Parts: sequence; structure tokens; C-alpha cells
Amino acid sequence: MRIRRLLSVVIFVIMLPAFGQTTSQDYVGEWLGNNKGVPWVILDVKVGSGGLGGKATFYILDTSPSAVSPKVLGKEDVEIIDATLEANEMSFKVKNDQGDVVMNSSSGRELTFHLTMKSKAEGELRSDDPKGPTVTMTRAK
Repeated sequence: MRIRRLLSVVIFVIMLPAFGQTTSQDYVGEWLGNNKGVPWVILDVKVGSGGLGGKATFYILDTSPSAVSPKVLGKEDVEIIDATLEANEMSFKVKNDQGDVVMNSSSGRELTFHLTMKSKAEGELRSDDPKGPTVTMTRAK
């Protein structure tokens, strides 16, 4: 009985660092984000020689007061850069086709996005912009 209990404690201590931790492979794949039933973003995360990267497609929405519901007006493809992992969150910046890092219009600083894993198939995406939405992300099948 005592050996069984000791073995349980040892296994728990060994496994403890794995709880709440994610690896770069957990983020690889296509992630779809909708906001109020309208497509908002698609992340296509890949692992390259420099670590995590890939492409993001942000949808341009008409959210004017005259719009009954948000309407897609267009989209913009950007490159995912400077990705880092900490616990269950991937933080990254995006660069447009002109090579410019996307800026926060409120602060004038580079805009950072944060994808927080809720499970292997779901997460939440938010940016440093306090006015920006939090978008539920689901892994594409």
C-alpha cells in the first residue's frame, strides 16, 4: 500500500510540468475565428527553421451603425512573425505584404496578438488593443 502511494506521488511530480504547458506542435494547423457569427480571422500556423510562423487572414468587416449585422468587405493576408510560447499562450506579431509590422492605431506601437489554448481544438485570440475583440478560435478539421 505504501509503495503504491509513493509511486503515485512520484508519477504526479514527474507529470506536473506537463500540465498547463503547450508545445509549438499544439499550435500547428489551421485555426478559424468567428466573431458574432461572421468570419474574423484564419490562422495557418506552421513550424519553420526559425520556429513558429505562418500566415493570418484578417477579414475586413463593415461594422457601421447602418449595417444590420457585420458584413465582410474584404480580407488581408499577413505573415505571422516573432512568435513566442509561454505556458498555454502563443504571442505573435504580423507583417503585411509591404513588409511593415502592423501597428496599434491607438498607441502607435507594434500590435501583438495572443492565442490562448483552451483545449487542443479551441482557443481565444485577442490583441494588445484594448478596443479589440476576443475571438473564439477553433482548429479546422
